[in-house]
Amino acid sequence: MDIILERLKEIKESDDENDNPDTDDLLDPEDGYYKQTFVQNLGDGEIMCWEGWSDYCWDGIYGQERYKGLSKEEVLEQFLSIRFPIIAKECDLTIIKSGYDWYESWRDGVDDGYITFVRMKIN
Repeated sequence: MDIILERLKEIKESDDENDNPDTDDLLDPEDGYYKQTFVQNLGDGEIMCWEGWSDYCWDGIYGQERYKGLSKEEVLEQFLSIRFPIIAKECDLTIIKSGYDWYESWRDGVDDGYITFVRMKIN
């Protein structure tokens, strides 16, 4: 959440919009975006939070008792329906749309994987 709060501060100080993130950088735990997270300024007070899910993420999430036995899709649904409403409330944001997609990586050494996205409006 610190990444989102930090990026929100930058966005509120600047109207510069961002291009879409590089999906390989979202899926690359070694050389990609910090914590495989990218916060995009869409303009008009809207942002998009993107998070890539590598094997490191899955190892961590399945290490938690509440996620054991769930499919990856079920984990992502819970992640989006439970975690992001908390973040939105704490950051004074309204969720517009959220979801996830499967992406193929073209970078050597980076596995294909899921990327979640959450579009939010700054209140």
